[in-house]
Amino acid sequence: MIKYILWVISCLILLIVHNLGFTIYTENFQVVSKGVTLSFVIYYILFLFFPLLFLYTKQKKILFKLIIIIIPVISISLTVYETNPLRSILLVISYLIAAFSLEILIRLDEKVRKTKGI
Repeated sequence: MIKYILWVISCLILLIVHNLGFTIYTENFQVVSKGVTLSFVIYYILFLFFPLLFLYTKQKKILFKLIIIIIPVISISLTVYETNPLRSILLVISYLIAAFSLEILIRLDEKVRKTKGI
C-alpha cells in the first residue's frame, strides 16, 4: 500500500518539475508557436512515464530499474528530440528527478520498516 502512495508522490514530483521548468522557460524566453500543440508531452507523461514509474516500484533488481530509467530517455531521443529538443530535455530531466526521488522514498521506507521490525 505504501508503494502506491510513493508512486503517486513521484508522479506529482514529475508533474511539478515539468510545470516549473515550463513556467521558467516561458517567463524568460519568448515562445514562438506555429499553432501546433505539443500533445506528445501528455502522451509521454500519461502512457510512458506513469506506468514505468509504477513498474519501478515493483522491481527489486537494479538491472531492471536501470532499464526502466533508460527506456524513456532512448524513446524520447529517437522520436521527438529532433523537432523539440528543449521540451524533450525537460521531459527527460523531470522523469529522472521523479525516478530518483522514488528510489530515495523506497529506500527510506525500507529503512523505516527495518528499524521498526515491520
